[in-house]
Amino acid sequence: MILKLRNRHRYTWILLAFLLPVGFALSFANRPGPVLPGEELIEATPSFSEGQAIATAMATGWNATLYRRADGQAWIEAKFTKASQRPVSTLYLAPRAGAAPAEGKPIGPVGPRGIYQYALDSLTASWPEYHLYFYDHIRRETYAETQLTKFH
Repeated sequence: MILKLRNRHRYTWILLAFLLPVGFALSFANRPGPVLPGEELIEATPSFSEGQAIATAMATGWNATLYRRADGQAWIEAKFTKASQRPVSTLYLAPRAGAAPAEGKPIGPVGPRGIYQYALDSLTASWPEYHLYFYDHIRRETYAETQLTKFH
């Protein structure tokens, strides 16, 4: 490197060594207030105490049971024993087989292994039959569907 380039290189680094900390300090001082609102973002989950099992469905890697309490509160408890191969999936409940996502009610996301509880409204819980299906939002297709068998 010739002398002229060496000096330019040195002055550039000295300038950067001064401007970067000053820029960080100014941006830190001028940042906006908190991005998140002050109120609680996560809603309290409803308490799912013991209820009567109304319907159930089983398949490889998961099973689901529909419960209802005496006060009318209903929920679906899904147990996933395997992680989903399609991570951007939603669990839907429909009143008939072969329903499109617009006809069904989105219950909740499909997560990794574990037990998930999805609350249902009273209108959905009073359907005459239940069809549970998984919908992949990336491929826009239903990839698993089963009917929940009611207990009598």
